[in-house]
Amino acid sequence: MKRLLPFILLFSFILSACGAEAAPAAEPVDVQATAEAMAFAMLTETQAAMPTFTSVPPTNTAMPLPTETQTLIPTVEIIETPTLVATATSTKDVCNQPLTSWTANDAKMTISSDIKKSTAVVSLYVLTEMGECGYMSYTLDGGTTGGTIPAGCYTALAWVKTPQRDFSAGTSFCITGGSWELVIKDGLLVLHGGCYPNC
Repeated sequence: MKRLLPFILLFSFILSACGAEAAPAAEPVDVQATAEAMAFAMLTETQAAMPTFTSVPPTNTAMPLPTETQTLIPTVEIIETPTLVATATSTKDVCNQPLTSWTANDAKMTISSDIKKSTAVVSLYVLTEMGECGYMSYTLDGGTTGGTIPAGCYTALAWVKTPQRDFSAGTSFCITGGSWELVIKDGLLVLHGGCYPNC
């Protein structure tokens, strides 16, 4: 057996020397080309798997003959606006003047003050039921004042002077006739029926 051992080793050495050669290393250019080819193959397979849409060819159908249509022409309605002509009197406020006469119904107005030792100037600005406008002014130095006024809508303002303090007051109202009393109270101007204070 000792004689066979050198032969076995020699034979093993020869066999190992005659073995298959090692595989050569891949070049980077080849690796890149292979990767591109694989990517292109996957893209092609993906596109092949996508559904395709086929259009339906149009069919020849008879269209109805055009009928006579009426073309509508838009119309524009012209609205005439009045032209204001400036005159010498148009710049004047026609309501900023004393109202001394009117055609509206008459009413009675009494103006009094509940404040002792007071002096007051009361102005009544009116637009009558007939469209007339202007103002009436009254001075109240104790006691009462007033007279006939036209039926209409009023803005009443009072400027009051007292020994303690001065103040102004105002109110608005509309009357159609009858008898009324406008009373100056502390800081107020109040309209009452004509029977005030004994109603």
